[in-house]
Order: sequence, then C-alpha cells, then structure tokens
Amino acid sequence: MTVEYSKIESELFGVKFGRFEGKVEELLAQAAIIQSDQFDFIRAKLLQPNHDLFAQLTKLNRPYHLLDIHRHYSLDTQQHPVALHANNQIELKLCTAADKSILYDLVINTFTDAPLGYFAHPVMEQFFPLDEQLHNFATYMNTVYDATNANKKAWRIEAEGKTIGCCSTDFKGEEAYTTYIGLLPEFRKMSLYRHVINRMQVEIQQAGARYITGSARLHNLASQATFEKEAEQYTHHDYVFMLMPVLVS
Repeated sequence: MTVEYSKIESELFGVKFGRFEGKVEELLAQAAIIQSDQFDFIRAKLLQPNHDLFAQLTKLNRPYHLLDIHRHYSLDTQQHPVALHANNQIELKLCTAADKSILYDLVINTFTDAPLGYFAHPVMEQFFPLDEQLHNFATYMNTVYDATNANKKAWRIEAEGKTIGCCSTDFKGEEAYTTYIGLLPEFRKMSLYRHVINRMQVEIQQAGARYITGSARLHNLASQATFEKEAEQYTHHDYVFMLMPVLVS
C-alpha cells in the first residue's frame, strides 16, 4: 500500500492532500515520502495496529493527530444466515445516475460528525472546515456510488413510502463492507436503525457476499449495540490519523 495523492481533495482544501490505508509497517516503509514536501497532510487509516502504535508513528518524525478509532464488525452469512425481521418495513432503493442530487442532499442532511474524523484539533478546523468536509464526502458518494458500479452500491432508505436516509456498501469478493448509514434527524430514535441494518444484511446476503462487515466510530455506542443485536461480531479496532508534515518548519 502506498500514500495516494488526492487531486480533488487537494484542490478543494487548498493543500497537498494524500490518503493511506494499510498496516503501520507499510506506512513506515514510506517515511522518505512522508518526510519530503510531497504532502502537507495525509489521512492514514491503520488496520489492526499492534500495541506500540504511537511509538511506531513517532519514528516518522512528523506531527500527527488521532482522528478516529473504528470498532470493526463482521457476520459470516454461511454460519449465520440472515432472515428479514417479521415486522421490517424498510425498503432499499438502489441509487442511479438520476439520483445524484438526491444522494448528495441525503448525505449532507444525515451526517452527524466530521467526515474526516471525530476528534477535533485546531489545525483540522483551520484547514478542513466542516462544510467543506461534508461537501467533499457527499460529492464522493454521489460520484462513485451508482447503479453502473457493481462494486459500490448506494441506496435510498424508505419506510412507509418516505425517504428516511441513505446507505452504501463496497463489494470486495466474498466481503461486503458497509461504508455509510445515515438517517434524517426526524427519523432517529424510532427503533428504525436496527431494521435498516437487518434489511441491508438481507440485501447483501442476496447479492452473494459471504462476509458482511462494517465499523462504528468508538464514541458511537448506539451503532455498536445495534450491530451486536443483529449478530455482527466485533473483530478488531482500526485507527485513523492525520499526518501533518506541513507543520514542520
């Protein structure tokens, strides 16, 4: 895995922005790139890091900030087949190119935190204003997720004929990773979220994926509890950092 330059995000935020997802050892192998002037900021999602994570990151000799901790879940549908709840009235409507503006608005109106990460930092507020973060994520969603992409699907969530939110999933072979679930404010705290999870599990299972996976931000106890009620099992934590070479004078 390598640090990838994000042209769209660099132009939006006015900085040289990169992204990385992989093991901490793979990130350390790119220390020379990180310590050069190729990037001002790098959002790094570190998968299943070991216990000396922070000591390892210190070796990069660059400032960093912890953005998020994700609690990862998985359900093996071969061992635990999913059935739709008897009283589940949730419907998922696959988003197409005609739904781009609808999906954009749904993401903007359902996201409750900062897309880049939950833990605040003055530098994040300076360089990555919340409205620009939301615009960035919503634009990514309505650009990448549509009916023509078999590996990335987004749905409008409906209940009793009303659109109540949206969700999305990445299909990777036997695994399907849910990337986003959001409900509009007026439909929260109505016990609908559990039915949404259940409906998504059935949809993913019918699509042929064996492993249904996803994650919840560490502070989001409600989502964690719902995943576990719907038979998804905790597997590990992932950590998200913002590396900030731009702060080195």
